[in-house]
Amino acid sequence: MVRERQFKKWKRSWKIELIEEMNPNWSDLSMNWKLNYNRLRK
Repeated sequence: MVRERQFKKWKRSWKIELIEEMNPNWSDLSMNWKLNYNRLRK
């Protein structure tokens, strides 16, 4: 939560630079999460 607040204060260009450094193809990382959405809705 603290880290999220830090990111919110960053300029958009800094965020994009960080994303491109870690994930240059902008791949959807959530594809591997295997979440059970029915369970989350409860």
